[in-house]
Formats: sequence, structure tokens, C-alpha cells
Amino acid sequence: MRVRPLGASALPLSRHLATSTTTTTPSSTDLTNFTNLAPAPSPALPPAPASALALLALLPPSPSRTLLCGHVSPAHADSHAALCGWLTHVRRASASTVFVTLRDISGIVQIVHTLPPPDSSDSDRAYHVALRELLLGLTQDTILRCSGTLNLRPVSSKNPQHSTGAVELHLAHLEVLNTCPSLPFSTFDPTPSSDPPDDLRLRHRHLDLRRTRVHRNLLVRSAILQSARTHLSRREQMLEIETPILVRSSPEGAREFLVPTRARARSTEQAQGQGQGQFYALAQSPQQYKQALMGAGFDRYFQVARCFRDEDGRKDRQPEFTQIDLELSFCTQPTLLHLLEGLILHVYRDVLGIPLAALYALVDSPYPVPSSLSRSLDPTTTTTTTAAAAAGKAPPFIFPVLTYAHAMALYGSDKPDTRFGMEIHRLSNESLRAAGWDLREGWVVEAFVVPSGAREVGRKDTKAWERELAEQRAGAAEVVVGVRVGEKEWEAWWKPGAESPLARLECLTPAAKAGSTRDLKLSDALKCAPGDLLAVSYRPARATGGSTTLGRARLLLATRMRRMGVPLPPPTPGVGVFGGFPRDCEVETRDGVTVRVKDGSVVLPDTAVGRGGRTLPVPHFLWVVEFPLFMPAEDEDAGAGAGGDASHGIASTHHPFTAPHPSSLHHLAPGGDPLQATALHHDLVLNGTELAGGSVRIHHAALQEHVLRSILALPPQQVESFRHLLTMLAQGCPPHGGAAVGLDRLVAEMCGEEGIRDVVAFPKVWSGKEGVMRDLSVGCPAGVEEARLEEYGVKWVGRGVGGDKENGLEGESESGGV
Repeated sequence: MRVRPLGASALPLSRHLATSTTTTTPSSTDLTNFTNLAPAPSPALPPAPASALALLALLPPSPSRTLLCGHVSPAHADSHAALCGWLTHVRRASASTVFVTLRDISGIVQIVHTLPPPDSSDSDRAYHVALRELLLGLTQDTILRCSGTLNLRPVSSKNPQHSTGAVELHLAHLEVLNTCPSLPFSTFDPTPSSDPPDDLRLRHRHLDLRRTRVHRNLLVRSAILQSARTHLSRREQMLEIETPILVRSSPEGAREFLVPTRARARSTEQAQGQGQGQFYALAQSPQQYKQALMGAGFDRYFQVARCFRDEDGRKDRQPEFTQIDLELSFCTQPTLLHLLEGLILHVYRDVLGIPLAALYALVDSPYPVPSSLSRSLDPTTTTTTTAAAAAGKAPPFIFPVLTYAHAMALYGSDKPDTRFGMEIHRLSNESLRAAGWDLREGWVVEAFVVPSGAREVGRKDTKAWERELAEQRAGAAEVVVGVRVGEKEWEAWWKPGAESPLARLECLTPAAKAGSTRDLKLSDALKCAPGDLLAVSYRPARATGGSTTLGRARLLLATRMRRMGVPLPPPTPGVGVFGGFPRDCEVETRDGVTVRVKDGSVVLPDTAVGRGGRTLPVPHFLWVVEFPLFMPAEDEDAGAGAGGDASHGIASTHHPFTAPHPSSLHHLAPGGDPLQATALHHDLVLNGTELAGGSVRIHHAALQEHVLRSILALPPQQVESFRHLLTMLAQGCPPHGGAAVGLDRLVAEMCGEEGIRDVVAFPKVWSGKEGVMRDLSVGCPAGVEEARLEEYGVKWVGRGVGGDKENGLEGESESGGV
């Protein structure tokens, strides 16, 4: 096709090649005929129209490609190919050679353009001279279609870092499908230290998603979803059933997103004080619907569920998130644990090529499986691992198991980070008395040791750590004391009085008769030595909530040490769950797959989706079981589905549908102490993050209503909001249980990301000034016209946060407002 030169403004659009794949060269040496670099003559296009839209209509349809860039291999050598993608890099290698890097979703490939020899025809040489000049003038991220012959690269120029590094395309024809102006930031493989500012990235998210790291994350996310669906539907014979997103508002704990409708409330609802409007809520989880599916007899259900919670932003939180939701009838708690383990094992093996079962055979946890789980193993289950465990022929679970009480005592958290040491030790009364202190009844004093911490962490940093912890827990009566072993405060330890660091712990009083330091050396009990850093705190003897003072201090200090470049101590052998796990080893599976661990990280095989040849820290999975069924209502760590009347003093630890352990039923009877009851709940923790949670559910209507009315003391109208669930339970609902896996968090861990924002295509970011999570790429949330608000019967009043003034949304009454 020969294109008559267009105006200057339309020049980039005129630079395209004909769809022909022949090697015919232009018949004229006039360079004006090569503006479009067309190899074959064709009738000229009409003059350029004034409208850009009309100009685009004159362009021929974009030709197809024959291969993806990342699929090029030596098997395609000496064949013709047409590749499409983004121009990543152009390099002038010599006076006659230009190298181009082209990329698409599958990877990158090198393209070579070489001028023909001097004895070539004038037309052929003129064509390639013009082609060369066009290549050198193109900008990054211009969309190209390149066609030519695939050849093997010389041995000296092969690039083993890329799967296409042995092949290159020798360019014959070029088509510019779309041009790209100067971009606000580079999309080509920047290092993490060169990341653009976050707000710039999120405003231009479509460009950010072209960057290699973020692009790869979404490829891994897609592969995880496909792998999970395949495993659950085929291996586990589960049914994928969708549940509604627009649901009824209910007191499930977290703040809901409300959706107004144009309908007025029924008179009965107004009489109950529910206002004059009718609202949906966006589903916080499919909890009640999936329990209804069990009552309907669907037995084994799953779905990839979108959930919504109106929460403040954190690195692991988004107002809308995705979970892999599961529910089973006629199941025990071990059945649920094995189902989740099987899902995780399959996904890691399928997507990253990591055989977790082989790796975890090396874990020698010093903590046995709790008897409450081992007693309930069911040998009749279809899961072969569970049957073998019940028969005593195999470990009951692949991942280590801790009880809630043990996790709180050892790590100070119900989602412990077991990747490093600094485990917590309880100081005995004898050791404290030896130092001249008496401990008040009902309290415990705890400590953890940072080996060589006094040398690695300066005194100024220690004080900053103590202040930061105090600021995080403003108003809480908590104290953490940093003691530098072998220095002056360590000597003062042994002198009861105001100068001692222990004087800051209100649960201690100077002993009437101090023991001798020779009776029991505290340094021996804690296994600390001069140069170590010792952190000491106190708490009630019965831990509640999600973390203790010292547990939070442990995580905060670990974060500060990482920022300072100070290595964290490894898990302590015989104490930490992963103590003694080898940092360098090779493990071969039964089917001949070898996994290599180097310096604590797994070397991913070439089969890993998007991450071949890279490393990923060994994932530290851990089960936590035997949670308390209820906790004090004022505890800020009460679960998202807690419910409960704060004045009554009790809230659900997770949600009010969790079944109690059979041995705890007497605590729910009149006169019992519900705070002593244990739940059939389980959390799967990964690297200090709650990855999955679930439980066996209450399936008796009478017990469920007793929990709602008598124990949680919900108001009657809130109890009635669960009437559909109580009715379903009373009409032949089988025993059932389930769980949900946080997909966003799983993807983040499998991609090696610290937070979930870069594993979500279009995340929202917290705007503290406005008090809302915002999508910067499209600019939402945004205001709407008054007429549309009137259609829904709502109006703005003086409540809420953010904006030019304090605003809020209120249902409109007959008199025009409240």
C-alpha cells in the first residue's frame, strides 16, 4: 500500500505497514513513498479528513499476530512470524544494526533490523534506511506489529535470563498500531528503589500494571484462581454456587456499606424504629447464605466471593476484597483442616512448583497436635491423609499446630510470625523473687531476648521503639522495658527500688525478703548474655484478644530492625515452631521433583508462573486452634462478626455462628462462664498473617438463639434479623462447617509482596483527610446530582467526615429532612 503523505499532525498515524507478509520492496526510491514503510504499491488514500475519528475509520484493521513474544523458541527458527506488542527499548548497535525489545503479556523478544548490503537494489536499501530511521525515532510503549524471520541468535549473544534468549526476529516489515507520547513514569522493569510515587502510580494504574512486577502479580493471581477452582471442583467434588452481594443489613460487627433503594419502608418496619427508607447492605461475607445452602442439601459448596467492609485502610485491607469461600455438611474440624491444607498444597505446587509437603517433612515442631483435634480424626473420611492419621500411620496434619493459649504465651499473638526467634518466656515467681520482687496474683511477667541486640540496636533506637509502642496503644496501661544485658540497667535489675527497670511494672512490689542471686540466675533462666537486649512486660494471667503487649513489642522491634538492616535471629531450636529448619538444603519428592532451599528461600523452578528462576522465602504456615468462643466486649480485638452488647460485657471472638467445643457446653448453661468456653474455630496463619479462618457452625436453632439472646444479649430486633437463619436451622439442617481463604493475602504472599495493594488490579488507597478509601484511577467515590439523591429519598446532613464540611447521609422524612 502506498500512502500519500498526510499533514504533520497525522504523521504518526500514517506510519503503518500493509497487511501483506510478502517481501516485495517499493518500486520507487523517492523517500516520500516510504512514509508508511509499505512494501507493495496500492491505490492512494483520499486526502486527510478534518475529523480524527474519520481518519481512524480510514485505517485498515490491525493484522493478527502469529505468535506471542514470550512463546518464541528455537523450534521456530527459520520460520516467518508476526509479533505484536509494546516497544520496550531501542538500541543503535552500529551504523547498520538496530536492536529492538518488544514485549507483550507473555514476555519479551529481541528484534534485529540490519541494513541490506551495499550491492542491494536502490529501492530495497532506501526502504530499510527509512525503516531504520523510523525505529530510532519511536518512543517507549509504542504499539508495533513486527514481521520477519525468526533466527537462532549467535552463541555469544544468547541471553539465558529469558526463555526467548536463544532466538531473535529479523525485521522485514513494521506497522505502528498506535503511538505513545512521553509517559509520567517508565513502565519498563524499574527496580523497587525506583518506584514512582504511590499517588502517581495509582492515578495512572493502567501504566503501573504494565510494569513487570505488578504485571506478573496479576498473572500469578489468575493462575491461583484457576488452580483453586480446578482442585475444589474436580479433586474435592465441590459445587461452585454464587450468593447475593446485595443482602440484608445485620449486626455482624464490621461497618457495612449501605445501598439505598427507591422503596419506602413497610409500616411494620417503621413501627420497629427502622426509619422510612429501605436499604440493602453489601455482603461482608456469604456466611448466612452458605449455611442456608447446607440446609438446602448441597453438601459441599465453594465460591470465589467478593466481600465488602467499610474499614479504614491498611496494607492488608481493602474495602472490597476476595475470598475463596467453602462450606461442608457432615464434617469435623480435622476434615476442614485437611481440606484447606490440600487446597494450599495444590496451589503452591501447581502455580509456583513448590512441594510444600516435602518441605514440611523437615519441620520438627516441639509442640504436639492438641488432643482435641487428634481425638476427632475421622478414619471414614474420603481424605486419605486424615484416614492415615487416624490409623496412626501418618502425622495428622502437614502444617504445625498451636493452641491459642500457646500461641499467645510463646509469640504474644494469635497469628504468630514464626519466621524469626525472639520467642517469649514467662518469668517464674522464683526468678523474680531472686531479683527481689514479688508478683501480684493474677498477673504474669514476660520477656524476650534479642541476641546481641544491645550491640546492634543503639540506646536511642531502643527508646524510640518504646515510645512508638506507647503511641500505638495510646491510653492503654501498658509498659515495655528494654534492658541492655551487662550494662547499668542490668545491674540495677538486682536492686529493688525506683532505680530498677522492673519498678515500672505495676504488678511487682519489692519483696519483703529478697532471695539471693545465687539461688537462681535470671540470665540463666532467660538464656541471655552480656550484649543481648531484653524486653520485659506484664499482662493478666489469662490472655485475651489478638495480641499481648509483648507480642506487639516483638513485631514492632522486628520491623525496626529490618529497616535498620539488622538481621533477625532465627527461630530457636526446641522453642520456636520452626526452630532448626535448615536454611540450605535440597529435598526430592516421591515423584522425582527436587526443591532447593538457599539461605532460607525456595528457588522457584522454571515452571513457576511468572517467577521462574527467582526465590521466595520459605512460607511459614501454622494452624491455631482452641480459640475462646467469647471475649470481653470492650476488647478492641473482638472479631469482625462479633456482635454482642458492650454493656453486657461479652462479644463473639469471631462471629456468633461458631459452635462451642463439646467439652465447653456447660459454660453456656445458666450460671456458667461463657468466657471460659472454647470454640471449634481454626485459623491458618502464614508469615504472621491470618490467611484463612473457619469453624464448625452451630446447627441447632435453640442453641443459636440462646447464644444471640442470652449470652450476647442482642436487642430483640437484632435477633429477629436472624430469624431466617434460625428457621433454616430448625427445619432439618445438617451439622456443617466451613472456612474462607483470603485470596488477596494468599496472592501477596506467593508473590513476595508486603501488602495486598499490588496484587489487586485497581486498589483503593486511604485518604486520611477525607476519611475514605479512594480509587485514584477513576476518581471515586464522587458526588452525585441532587436530583438523583431525591430519587432515593436521601439528603446530606451535618454528619460524617471529610469534604469541605462535616457531611453525612440521612434518610429523608415526609417533612423534608431530619
